[in-house]
Amino acid sequence: MASLWLFVIVGIISKVIAQDQILTPQMLEICTKLTQRIAEDSKTITELRKQNLELQRKVNIMWTFYSQDLNNETVTESKESTDETTTRLTDQLSQTGPGDTMARAKRVGSSSFAPTPGFFAVLKRKQIDPSENFVIPFDHVVTNVGGNFNSHGTGVFRCAVPGTYVFHWTISVGGHQMAFGVLVKNGSPISFVTSGRDENEYSSGSGVAIIELDVGDDVLVRVQDPRNSADITADFTTFSGFLLK
Repeated sequence: MASLWLFVIVGIISKVIAQDQILTPQMLEICTKLTQRIAEDSKTITELRKQNLELQRKVNIMWTFYSQDLNNETVTESKESTDETTTRLTDQLSQTGPGDTMARAKRVGSSSFAPTPGFFAVLKRKQIDPSENFVIPFDHVVTNVGGNFNSHGTGVFRCAVPGTYVFHWTISVGGHQMAFGVLVKNGSPISFVTSGRDENEYSSGSGVAIIELDVGDDVLVRVQDPRNSADITADFTTFSGFLLK
């Protein structure tokens, strides 16, 4: 639309200049260059729109397959979602002017990206005198964005999106008891916290770790070196994590 108006304006200027014999050669040359530049810009804008649509189509296809792996969606449902998103993008791009085509495409496309993985889980059943290397089940999952934390009581977070993750865990035991809460990645200890040996009814320890994960890596919290028949108390023992970048 903006290009059309510029063509009209250049045409009007050309007619006005044609009546002035002194300025005609120079001004006509300027108008000719402007017309050529407008034509080139219009072609560039058209190509950018096509490229934006093609890139969005590829992103939608990739996200469709990713969603199927996470949520076991059917191919039919995913294809309909992809087609709807592409159609919406096409309609919105056709209504934009040259100045905001890129910005509008970016805003529309951003809604199709996967949410940032994150979870928060709580131990709701007291674990009485757990054995060495007992994996805390964290049977009550409060938040599970992305569905990467196992919600069937295994207490394991499995990475589906590679990147830098932040994990926080708290382990609580009864009075005069002690245990270590260990953050474990793929079977290897990453960080330890100590809980217990306090005269209070309950005692807890918390830890934070920032670690790099690849797709398929497992992260969990297990009990190490429980003493005095340490019981892992419910409600106060928690595990959380999220993708930092």
